[in-house]
Amino acid sequence: MMKRWMKNLSAFALVAALGNFTPAAQLPAHAQQSTTPNVVIPLGQVVTIDVKGGITTFALGNSEIARVVVPPGQTRYALVTALKPGVTNMLIWTEDRETPINYVIEVSSNLRNEQIAVRVKVLEVETASDGKFGVDWSDFLSFSEAMPNAPFRFGLPIRTSVLNARIDTLINDRKARLLAEPTLVLLNGKEAEFLSGGELPLIVTDRDRINVQWREYGINLKLKAIIEGSDTIQMQLIPEVSDIDRANSITIANQLQGGSFVVPAFKTRRADSTLRVGNNQAIVIAGLLRNDRQEVVQKFPLLGDIPVLGWLFRTVDFVDRRSELVFIVTPEIVRDPMLRPESTFGKDADVETTPANP
Repeated sequence: MMKRWMKNLSAFALVAALGNFTPAAQLPAHAQQSTTPNVVIPLGQVVTIDVKGGITTFALGNSEIARVVVPPGQTRYALVTALKPGVTNMLIWTEDRETPINYVIEVSSNLRNEQIAVRVKVLEVETASDGKFGVDWSDFLSFSEAMPNAPFRFGLPIRTSVLNARIDTLINDRKARLLAEPTLVLLNGKEAEFLSGGELPLIVTDRDRINVQWREYGINLKLKAIIEGSDTIQMQLIPEVSDIDRANSITIANQLQGGSFVVPAFKTRRADSTLRVGNNQAIVIAGLLRNDRQEVVQKFPLLGDIPVLGWLFRTVDFVDRRSELVFIVTPEIVRDPMLRPESTFGKDADVETTPANP
């Protein structure tokens, strides 16, 4: 009875000591075990570690990264389940060893460690005289399906060469303008954002204080890219177009310092879509309409500037300008071997990988 109590007490003290334990991969070389088996487990997988000599007890450094179970009735195999990407370690005591075996456990993400270069073109296409837009993007779809007539139209992957030729023609004929042409580079599974516009200061009152908050407006594109397979990319695209709407601004009285200040409104068009596209294929996002009203003043020189009577010598016209903003997004996988980490370190352990149950 005393022997069993001492064994449990030793195990309890060991687990408590591991609360401040540093994984072996982070220890100095002189502090690591002479033999450090390396176990690399994909996220959501289970490995079976074959421990010769019989397992008497074990301890895990970080239970959030992995879970270890020794099946009842046997002492040779330990089951390790990958829970979270990261690196930790596990100590296993056996019947034929005085010192524990130190296993370095690395849980790798399912995402491939590559980068994606996303080329973005933002075009402004002028409306035709009959009120229709001069480009039918469905003519360039790789599939026979036509895009629906919706406020936002997400085009399927298209023939890039034909599309570039049509874009050059529109620009040369002055039917379209190239507003921006950024290239965003992001890690696999990460997000990126592009903004072409500005920031407007907004006054916000909080009890006895006045604060200034900045509100972005203009052309915005948020995207997320995940590599699926060798040449397939899953893209989440969130295009947004916002303009200052001074016609719907509100005036708020400044009760702290007197007077008042104007808070402008914003007109915003936004969409959110997730789709799959091949490597280096283009996606067209069309249908983001933009309406601008410009004030055109015509007047006689000098006479039109006379106070009060000057309006007799000048005319004011309002010109409505309608256009369509088009995003062309082309993702490309950056295959650079220098970006990939070492696949293994230390000595590989004797493991067998199986999918984990959900």
